[in-house]
Amino acid sequence: MEYFQQAIATWKNKPGIGLFIHALKSGQKPSLTKPGCGWKEWADEAIKLRLMQYSQSHNGDIMVHFVGGGQGLWSRLRSLSWSEVERFINGGEVK
Repeated sequence: MEYFQQAIATWKNKPGIGLFIHALKSGQKPSLTKPGCGWKEWADEAIKLRLMQYSQSHNGDIMVHFVGGGQGLWSRLRSLSWSEVERFINGGEVK
């Protein structure tokens, strides 16, 4: 139910039904790190921090392409702090 509420709050114009179904099937929990906690908020912040260059759909997930050439799946990145995302981008260990 939390995912449904989060989807409604986040995907106002075009529901991310594929991401929603993938999250439910894989048993992911809603992200509670920020208000909204959806893709738009995360992507806006990543762009503001000059971390993300662009993104694209990838097997029901979102592949995030970083400035400098790295990439990662949003389903893995979304629960990380921004310092952990930066460590991930630089090839460091992420716990």
